[in-house]
Amino acid sequence: MSFTVWFRSSLFFGGMVVSILVFWPISMVAWVLPIVQRMRVIGAWAWFINRWLGATCGPVYQLCEQGKVKLAEGRWVVIFPEGTRIPPGQQGRYFPGGAMLAVRAGVPVIPVAHNAGQYWGRRSFLKYPGTITVRVGPAIDTRNVKAREVNKAAAVWIEDTMQELYRNNPPSPTTP
Repeated sequence: MSFTVWFRSSLFFGGMVVSILVFWPISMVAWVLPIVQRMRVIGAWAWFINRWLGATCGPVYQLCEQGKVKLAEGRWVVIFPEGTRIPPGQQGRYFPGGAMLAVRAGVPVIPVAHNAGQYWGRRSFLKYPGTITVRVGPAIDTRNVKAREVNKAAAVWIEDTMQELYRNNPPSPTTP
């Protein structure tokens, strides 16, 4: 929760800085305008701040709120923290949305690793024959832990397991 608050407050601060740099000179000039035009300038400033917060904080907030509702209904929530498939042997960036949801909802994170990328590559229509290996990791407790730490623990387990999967079954030269 504290990471989410810090993240949202830093985005809010960034938006305020941008809005001040953009709208402050305009608002100083607007004082010579009649009251109706001044109110339009203030309205444009408020519109910018509203859009800024909606664009930067909205998706994470929406993920957490909708995810908590689905978890309360007893449904499983599956989130791919990298956001997309990564070519075999490469490490992607792990986004914190799933970890934030787990921490806020107080549910454990179950990391999963698989080697499907060896047989169906990223941006590839072709599929190659082979056996996909799926490994399910131990539950990562999210009580009294920050989302960043949960995300890092999941990433470390997934990457270590992926290295083990590639050692046991290295990518073939035909795999893109």
